[in-house]
Amino acid sequence: AIHNRAKWNSEHPSIAEHFGSASTLLYSYSDFEAADTVLISGANSYETGTVFYNRIQAAGGKLVVIDPRRTVPAENAESGGGIHLQLRPGTDVALVNSLMNVILAEGLQDQAYIDSRTNTGTFDELRRIVSQEKYRPESTEVVTGVPAGKVRQAAKLLGKPNKSSILFEKGLIWQGTQNEAVMSTYANLALLLGSVGREGQVFGRQGGHQDAYMFDFDWPHPQEDGLKRRNLWQELEKGTIDFLLVAICNPLRMSQQTEQLRGFVEKVPFVVEINIRPSDMTEVADVVLPSTQWGEYTYTRANLERRLRINNQFCDPPGEAHADYLIFAEIARRFAEKHGTLDAKEWAYEDHESVYEGLQQTEEGKTLGLDLLSRDRLKQLGNNGVQIPVTKKGDELVGTKRAYEDEFVTPNGKANFVARDQKWTRGDPLAFLPDEIKPDDEYPYFVTTVRYQAVWQSGYTYRWTTELATQVPYNEVTINPQDAEELEVSDGDWVRLENQYSATEGVANVSEVCPPGVMSAIFAWQGPSDENPNGESRYYANNLVAGGRLQQPSNAAFYKNTRAKATKVDRDPITAENAPTMSLEDRTIVDFKGGVAGNPQSKAKDLLDVPARPAPGEPPAAADFEAD
Repeated sequence: AIHNRAKWNSEHPSIAEHFGSASTLLYSYSDFEAADTVLISGANSYETGTVFYNRIQAAGGKLVVIDPRRTVPAENAESGGGIHLQLRPGTDVALVNSLMNVILAEGLQDQAYIDSRTNTGTFDELRRIVSQEKYRPESTEVVTGVPAGKVRQAAKLLGKPNKSSILFEKGLIWQGTQNEAVMSTYANLALLLGSVGREGQVFGRQGGHQDAYMFDFDWPHPQEDGLKRRNLWQELEKGTIDFLLVAICNPLRMSQQTEQLRGFVEKVPFVVEINIRPSDMTEVADVVLPSTQWGEYTYTRANLERRLRINNQFCDPPGEAHADYLIFAEIARRFAEKHGTLDAKEWAYEDHESVYEGLQQTEEGKTLGLDLLSRDRLKQLGNNGVQIPVTKKGDELVGTKRAYEDEFVTPNGKANFVARDQKWTRGDPLAFLPDEIKPDDEYPYFVTTVRYQAVWQSGYTYRWTTELATQVPYNEVTINPQDAEELEVSDGDWVRLENQYSATEGVANVSEVCPPGVMSAIFAWQGPSDENPNGESRYYANNLVAGGRLQQPSNAAFYKNTRAKATKVDRDPITAENAPTMSLEDRTIVDFKGGVAGNPQSKAKDLLDVPARPAPGEPPAAADFEAD
């Protein structure tokens, strides 16, 4: 399985139905700078892709942000002539179908692209579905909570003659029973706008961590049909697992229904953990194998625009730590020698060079063009690397700037629309969501898991990274002022969120970032305030998120939306006196002003005794030459 879902399966369910491949790393960063309008959905890019987001923001295009929360990108969208569509959690399909309803009604689609690059029969079916009366913005308002006027305004920003690009992340692909429909609906929108495979007009996921190119590819799964593969979470629940190997992740903090999962794992007869730091898994593991981390070993990685690079080792690993890929190889080699079911010679890897050479000879390696790219040449390319797949023109190696520029990987090279319809009533506008996560009288609040920059992918080692950890020393639960008043909760009070799965605790941040009826908690938080250095599960937001039977066969990720009741905990509140590093200010920037080195919050100008620069065209003062 993979750290964020219980199956090795498509991260992006249904995308292959549109493009012929499930890949969504399809763009170059510069495409979002070249766009007139950038749609960001399911991603708080300011927190989780800060450098990338700043490039988009600096380019000056309009933003359309789809998010239940009023994040920094949402604020910037509104202040920069764009728009924030603040939808109810889980209502993306209705909202995006409504956007397409307007685009088609007003002729804002890229019909030339549709006619030349898509199978037009599938477009006709999409038009039939989204042109229904129920998808007019005035009709979807009861479902999404987004005013009809805002939907119409957003459609005009996205449609012709504007060049639009679409960026998305976990908020779309972690919606559980909605995953397939949500992904298809955004892919439909991209095709309708002609926003795939063109400069300034692209579609793709933002991503989080980078991909490691080692053993990830070209291995035969025992079950070729991904839908029929066993779900590890469900198998652990049934007690069918005798041996569990957990590597470089912490599912007891970052998976679904983590309290129940811990109980399942504790019953597994033999558990092995490979990791760089102690974790929740360390407490239940029978054997722990220490792994190297960044700087302590050499590995190959690709970023979100598929730029392949080598990270070179520059310091010795501590103690008995080994590179994770060599640990896997050694386990496989010993297994082969003992049981004879594998060829030990195929696992005789000793270093990064031998692993890379092995990857070059695989079918996947050849598809990516790695057989053309020697390891020495990749090292020479340094931090620039090369965008994969790599091809050869004459004697020159050429990277791929963006995918699907000429054709898709479908049988006839054309993309497909895959229309998605939903049913609801005025009495039950969320009828398409499972009852287990819909708010009701007992559990009245939506709860969504979110990322903070300091915790982001550092979640695995967050509490050990002191300078980061002190920024968010306690888990934080964001609550709208209206809900806080009803709960008699103020900033810094401890609150308990509880549903039918479990409970979590955190410090209240009363803020209009969340709308009434919606609360947020930090995904993967584990901080320095934990009494147990390996993790204290009572603070884990993932205790609340649904797992079990609600995981889709095509994508077992279900993290973003659940429900809970909230109660104030009788405990001394967190204040500036007892937790001076914790800020309960809104995580937004209002009255945005430029500063030194492009950082709007920079205090550097207050520390420099340098005269102000002259206005353009004015001669510099002598003091400027001295300062330079």
